[in-house]
This record gives sequence, structure tokens and C-alpha cells, in this order.
Amino acid sequence: MDTAVLVGIGVAIAAFVWFFIIRDTDEKTDVYVGKPKDPPKQQGGPGAPGRDKKAPAPAPAKKVKTLPGNAALNSLTKAALEELGRDMGIELDKRKTKANMIADLKAGAKK
Repeated sequence: MDTAVLVGIGVAIAAFVWFFIIRDTDEKTDVYVGKPKDPPKQQGGPGAPGRDKKAPAPAPAKKVKTLPGNAALNSLTKAALEELGRDMGIELDKRKTKANMIADLKAGAKK
């Protein structure tokens, strides 16, 4: 009976020592955690973003102030009409017919 008590106390002391002392060092050298990743490397030349020199600002979009004539508008594709509308600050819907897009463009240009 005394032997069983001594073994139980020894196991309890060993568990205490492992849990509060040894366990902390085991977690620091855990092979599954791995080391922290290196910061991302800077790419590009001297004008690249993130470098000491600032990158040149993009050129501002040109604004179209006058609307082309009817013949010019009818010769444009729907995609070109949409881009022309964006240049004028008017959002067109390409799901509409070309005639309706031209009418929306003219109405938006009058505002």
C-alpha cells in the first residue's frame, strides 16, 4: 500500500513538473509550428510602388464635353457608346438597345 501511494505521488510530481516547466520549452521548439515567414520582398525598379521614389501619378482621364453628331453616334458600337458616356460622366447600360443608349447619352449630356 505504501508503494502505491509513493508511485502516485511521484507521478503527480512528474506531471506537475512537466506541465508547468518542461511543457513551455516544448511548445517553443514545436516542429509543427514552424518559423515565422519573412516579410515580402520589394519587387520592381526604382520607380516601383513601395520604393523610396514615388511612382508617377496616372494621367487624368480626358473628359469629353461635346457630343458627336448623330451619324458618328450611330457608327459607334455599344461598348464605344458606353465608354463615351463614361468619359462624359454618364453611366449607360449595355443591356439596352443601341438607340436607347444614344437617347440616354443625349439626355445625360443636356443636364
